[in-house]
Amino acid sequence: MSRSFRPCLGRTACQDDGVFCRTCGRSAGEIATTRRLTAELAEAALAYQYDNAGEFFEYIARKAARKHRHALEQAEKVPA
Repeated sequence: MSRSFRPCLGRTACQDDGVFCRTCGRSAGEIATTRRLTAELAEAALAYQYDNAGEFFEYIARKAARKHRHALEQAEKVPA
């Protein structure tokens, strides 16, 4: 079952009950994973000293979207 992603509105908007954010509806684990991935990408751009970090982030977004699409297509081919 798919659902729509709701982006974070910022830590000041977070209404975390320890399980789910009551503002965006995402789980604490999902929020933590997103923060970790974001931090790792930012750290990579800094470590490699990219002067065009925006292009790096756009590339990552395109590649991730392509991998996601491919995984969905493969899942549809698996007999139930």
